[in-house]
Amino acid sequence: MIKHYRSSRYLMTVLSMAAVLLSCDGTGSDLDAESELIDTNAVIDPDEVTEAMVDAQDVTEANVSGTDEGLGEVTHVHTTGHHCGATPDFADLELVTHTAVQSGFWSDSQTWGGLLPDDGAMVQIPAGVAVTVVSPISARLETVRIDGVLEFAHDANTELQLDTLYSSCSGRLQIGSSTQPIQPDVSARVVFIDDGPVDDAQLLSRGAILKGSTIIHGAPKTHRAVISPQARQGDSELNLTAAPAGWQVNDQLVITGTTPNDPLSDEIRAIAAINGERIALDRPLAADHTAPSSDLNVYVANTTRNVEFLSESQALAHRGHIMFMSLNVDVQNARFTELGRTDKTTELNDFQFEFPDGGSGDDAPATADVISLGGSNIRGRYAIHFHRAGTDAETAPAVVKGSVVFNGPGWGFVNHSSHVNFVDNVSYGLQGAGFYTEAGDEIGTMQGNIAIRSVNRSFTLDDQGAIDPDLGAFLMDYGNDGDGFWLTGNRVSMIGNVAAGASAHGIIFWTDGIMEPGADTATRVTVDVNDLPNGDLITNRTTVPVWWAPLAEVRDNESYGATIGFRARYIHAKNYLGREEESDFHRSPPTAYINTLNPVISDLTVWGSRDGVLLNYNERIRLSGARIVGFGRDVSEFSFNDGTAKSGIGLDVGNDSTHGPGVIQNVQIEGFGMGMATPVNGFWSVEGVTLQQNGTDLLVQPAETEPTSVTLQSVVFDTFEVVDESGETLPDHIVLE
Repeated sequence: MIKHYRSSRYLMTVLSMAAVLLSCDGTGSDLDAESELIDTNAVIDPDEVTEAMVDAQDVTEANVSGTDEGLGEVTHVHTTGHHCGATPDFADLELVTHTAVQSGFWSDSQTWGGLLPDDGAMVQIPAGVAVTVVSPISARLETVRIDGVLEFAHDANTELQLDTLYSSCSGRLQIGSSTQPIQPDVSARVVFIDDGPVDDAQLLSRGAILKGSTIIHGAPKTHRAVISPQARQGDSELNLTAAPAGWQVNDQLVITGTTPNDPLSDEIRAIAAINGERIALDRPLAADHTAPSSDLNVYVANTTRNVEFLSESQALAHRGHIMFMSLNVDVQNARFTELGRTDKTTELNDFQFEFPDGGSGDDAPATADVISLGGSNIRGRYAIHFHRAGTDAETAPAVVKGSVVFNGPGWGFVNHSSHVNFVDNVSYGLQGAGFYTEAGDEIGTMQGNIAIRSVNRSFTLDDQGAIDPDLGAFLMDYGNDGDGFWLTGNRVSMIGNVAAGASAHGIIFWTDGIMEPGADTATRVTVDVNDLPNGDLITNRTTVPVWWAPLAEVRDNESYGATIGFRARYIHAKNYLGREEESDFHRSPPTAYINTLNPVISDLTVWGSRDGVLLNYNERIRLSGARIVGFGRDVSEFSFNDGTAKSGIGLDVGNDSTHGPGVIQNVQIEGFGMGMATPVNGFWSVEGVTLQQNGTDLLVQPAETEPTSVTLQSVVFDTFEVVDESGETLPDHIVLE
């Protein structure tokens, strides 16, 4: 058996699978019981060995858990087996120059058999070996491959400089723990060095590619706070509604911007002093940070963390990225700075899609041919990216909490076909989207996060001043206009999030699902009916397009400083996307299942945006509780925008592909060129809606289909306009109660 090694300060643990993974023939036979050192001559790849031990899909590893002195919890629960079979070229064991031969400190030469890794080293930590970083390491390493354990001391300043950090399915990266987070007075850093443009065949290296378990716990901090009273130009102190936890002098703060039509109006300051809920700034504010009303929230976020992953160079082709290929992830209170290479300011050039009958792809075809373009702006290289780690609701989710993504050319926090909880995080300066679900089948939650300055500097409106989220269909390239939160499916809950400053959408649900490129063809992502509530009612198929999945909980979200505050598109969009005659893929599920769907968006706040809430191309939608405040009726300009969403409007549910039954209730709308446009299809109940101080309160549109009925109950408005009609009479399909 492989023995346990102890250092003077840390208890090193051995993975229970080590003997199997290191057996020379991969059959699971025991190693020599007398062995105390790893055989460095044998080249065994744990990725390949593990493949034989796990199911080709999502699996549960043998549970290896416990609590060890100095390490905190050590848990291996869920691994996605289909990632375990292949090793990228840059992590091939044949390239290794330095192998840890026993557990110990990184800085102890005996850990490496007498020769410390130096500049350019290709390092391996084998299974059964745990190496601890207890100080800054000056060597500029090429690759560190973790098949065992790489740990950072929680009570000392530590740093590794490397091109690529790779963990196999047996490996574990541990930086602090829940019981011993990195202490507030020290820091742990991983720097992705600049040794030229990334040049491996897949453009995957330069960053952290993590297939094993990852545990990161920095010192906890309050991630966001409400400023009250709201801050004014010249203020050198912020007053918060509650005293923040963990904030320190010199921490970096972002005071969210509130200047109309300027999503770049946030300001960055450092903390000069702290006195409870009073925070002194290092210099006065240059602008007001105020809402139209004192009871609307303006936020400040703390973006300093004492665990940090960062790129040494900001040049696009030289940056690092983080890819998690496992759900064994618990990341809390870490910062990810200047990461990501996928550039959302320009088109992707890795693949494009050719659709049947020469279509553009914006009408949700089921399949397409894949054309390789061979370019370098490829998808999948983001700041924090969970890559197809599995969507089994029975597995424990990966967790990223209290963390920060700061500046990047693409997306920040990304869930791609995985089960992830993003909680209390901060994104700042992402040019694509701060938070993103990529394929449409994702599960988990986004809760308590804040996305600030989600701005694509190359973004422009179309000739009607509108934003068409479907324009990237031929590349399956979405979320590239500057969006705080973009959700490509219905299954991730959105609770208590804040979008503050976005060139396009503060929050958007675009639940069309994407196509995943294969070798020659692509198919649109679907959801297994067995994974759906009431899925047993779907008897005519085994999977459904993602737009038929029930909408997860959506409540208590806030958006300000965007072009469009909140948008939902394609939720249960039968009339637009069903197209029974086109293919089996598009065939609708039975009516018995459809009648169980009840998508609810509740307690929504939108202010300081050109357009408030756009709910077009959806069915069965219920908006329950919303406050929607515009720039002011003398500033906001309404445009009908025939064929697309209207602009300068508080609430739009009125295009020809929006269908009832639907409910709009307990909504306040003020300060827009047009307050609300009425629905035109199906049965709608509009209850307890107050429209005031708008250029025109209510736009009444003719019914598109029969029967259509819109019942207005306890609706307060002063002015209305009937499309294509004059006079003061409401059409027959509008019923006042």
